Amino acid sequence: MSPLHPVRLLHRPRALLLCLLLFSALMVSVAMRLRLEGNVIELLPRSSSAARTFATFTRSLVAGQELVILVLCDDPTRLTTFADEYAAGLTRLPGARQVTYRVSRQSADYLRNHLLLLLNEDEITELSRRLLPEAMRTQVRHLRGLLTLPGGGAMAPLLTADPLDLLLLIGKRIASGLPVDAQSGYFRTVDGKALVIKVRPGFDPMDWDADQRLLDGASALARSLGAQVAGTHIMSGKNPVVAFTGSYAFPPYYKKWLEQDSALSTIISAGSVLLLFALFFRSLRILPIVALPLGCAGLWTAAAAALFFHRINGVSIAFGTILVAIGIDLPIQLYNRLREELLRLPPHEAVRHTIATLAGPAVLATLGPAAVFFCCALSDYRGLKELGILSGVGLCLNCIAMLTMFPALLIVMPTRLWYGRSTQQADRLTSVSQQGAPPRGVLAALLRVGHPRAVLLFSACLLLLALPLARRLTFDRRLLQMEPDTLPPAAAEKELGRRFGDRQHLLAALIEDSDPDRALWRADLWQKEAERLRTAGLLRGYQALGTLVPSRRTQEERLTLLRRLDLPAAGQRLEAALAREGFDTAPFASFLLQLKKEPVPVGIGDLLETELGFLVRSHMADVPQRGGEPARRVVANYLFVDDGPSLSPLLAELSRFARTEAGGSVTGRPLLELELRAIVERDTRRVTLASVVSVALLLLLFYRRWRPIVAVLLPLSLAWVLFAAVMSLLGLKLNLYNLLAIPLCIGYGIDDHVFLVHRHEATPPHLRDPARVLFTTGRAIVLTTLSTMVGFAGLLVAHFEGLRLLGISGALAVLLCLFAAFAVLPALLALLWPRTPA
Repeated sequence: MSPLHPVRLLHRPRALLLCLLLFSALMVSVAMRLRLEGNVIELLPRSSSAARTFATFTRSLVAGQELVILVLCDDPTRLTTFADEYAAGLTRLPGARQVTYRVSRQSADYLRNHLLLLLNEDEITELSRRLLPEAMRTQVRHLRGLLTLPGGGAMAPLLTADPLDLLLLIGKRIASGLPVDAQSGYFRTVDGKALVIKVRPGFDPMDWDADQRLLDGASALARSLGAQVAGTHIMSGKNPVVAFTGSYAFPPYYKKWLEQDSALSTIISAGSVLLLFALFFRSLRILPIVALPLGCAGLWTAAAAALFFHRINGVSIAFGTILVAIGIDLPIQLYNRLREELLRLPPHEAVRHTIATLAGPAVLATLGPAAVFFCCALSDYRGLKELGILSGVGLCLNCIAMLTMFPALLIVMPTRLWYGRSTQQADRLTSVSQQGAPPRGVLAALLRVGHPRAVLLFSACLLLLALPLARRLTFDRRLLQMEPDTLPPAAAEKELGRRFGDRQHLLAALIEDSDPDRALWRADLWQKEAERLRTAGLLRGYQALGTLVPSRRTQEERLTLLRRLDLPAAGQRLEAALAREGFDTAPFASFLLQLKKEPVPVGIGDLLETELGFLVRSHMADVPQRGGEPARRVVANYLFVDDGPSLSPLLAELSRFARTEAGGSVTGRPLLELELRAIVERDTRRVTLASVVSVALLLLLFYRRWRPIVAVLLPLSLAWVLFAAVMSLLGLKLNLYNLLAIPLCIGYGIDDHVFLVHRHEATPPHLRDPARVLFTTGRAIVLTTLSTMVGFAGLLVAHFEGLRLLGISGALAVLLCLFAAFAVLPALLALLWPRTPA
């Protein structure tokens, strides 16, 4: 016997218990270092080119990310008055670097002063047509008609600043994604009842505490001005209503809700399984002795997570619930067997004998699901990888705790504190286990195998019927839509899209270049392609920095085209046409001067001096030299797409254009989900195959005989197929959360089957009866299954739909493993180990 065998360790139970408790106390400080990571991008597979591009995009353009504030009010006048006061107050909040909510005269002057160089090739062609004498005379008469209309005098400043209506030519390209009121400059809707304020903070969006302070400050300021801060449901009224969204609004809610979900689900799971344990064994006194090693195993796993990963993510945070749900199985089996041993042995000897008898099956039953969970490390998806590793580590640590701390507690503590003998139950167990009498009761009657071949034939037919349904199990198309609809920033984002136009389907064309101006020029090429695709109907719209700040090379090309138009002569013709129509040409002097003088090149600094400077930060970033990478400029063009039939041809066109001189790469949620789905499907096949192989190897190494291997694998195969079939039948799809249910179904079922096969083999040949095994060990398996299902049911209270789906899928997988163990395994036991005469 090894010196580390649990029975040998139990010779000094007090010393063993003291060492384990001291070790647990030391692990508390390590576990406290574990932090929650809310950056979903870090979970994406690095084998995806779109994911790598998206990671570069989010890191490089972090300065362009904003807190978006939606303000609603049915009174347009009160809305703008509140917006003025609120925006002024927001600028005084700590961390708010810039507040933008309207386009001022300064920004309008920027557009007018550089209007000619902002025209693209097609618009310059249109300008040449408008400069023809006849077209010019028609436009001047049109201006006269507009000014003579009622209220036309109010339009005079706009008409004199742009008499040829050139701003209308570039209006669609200049749009920043939000409608701008032409008269007031506010970012508001046409009806004047919704307005947007953009706040650019001076810190990283993943700084949870700073995000929360900014939201708290903005909320308090809104309430002090008489506004209401919206939550899940957003409704406008006579008083202003404020709602927050954007990259600085989501992280605090993610953190808070994930922590709440994790804590609440773990508490519910732990409380439910312990209560079920007590009800099944009719003993509350055993609960503290079970809860202590279970809690220590969870503590040790949290410490391991802190050491290995430093942080847990929104998926791996479910490891606590999984550990409670599956970890309770082992103490149930141990305590169930211990109660039988207590009928013929003194308490201390009964404890040691139970551990000696079940240590081997317990280790195998633990290594089976643990190995399957470890196979999840083969996935490129970090969420599944970390959750699998933590679940596997947690099960191994739980096995150590249950084979050492649990029996040590039973030996150290007085027997009366954890076991009260029931004479009726003792007589019943004695008659079953010692006298060889046939077991009685509902469980034994229902599960007695009378016709094993008929049962196996029925199971084979069921397997064949389930296979077509199992093949229909698919992955959810919305793999990245993890946030719940009830999340306040998600509700605000939805309302923002409803009010201002849905822009959620967004792609980003990312260009990186060590030459700053060449990066802008390549982005200009992408802008030309985006305009072509928009005209062809494949693209809904786009935003590009080149619309407001073209590259030097693009400006030189446009300047060459403008020189061919002989603009000074055109300016003289326009001035003469205005005079002939009776206009005073003095108000038109600024525009006429633009035509008569050569346009002055425009630069990034000119735009940064205006309120539109936020567009520079959201579209461009200069990345300094870092490590072995040279300094470079990153430019992003945003493409708005429809999630419909046009998406596939659009992606093909973008992929083709990325291979041209413009280069670059494309990323965004629609493309990410397509690539991620292909990667996850590949990883699922890889993990599933590795899981099946690992389970088979474990069984082969442990048993080295074909009968028990077949007895375990055949029922499990039915459970695996039925799981996929029932998921498909119920309309449940796989996503980034419930993917773990597949290896769970493969690995968890080995637990039940191993203990049943072990009990049947350990029974004398003349007493072997599958009904007897089901009545003794099977009772414990019913409890382990119910406990695990209740443990996963604790996830149903989670805010996040993904966690709830993991709870449903996990409970379903466990239930089907029980069905296979009770429906198929008894028939195999009867055929493979026939009962022999005494």
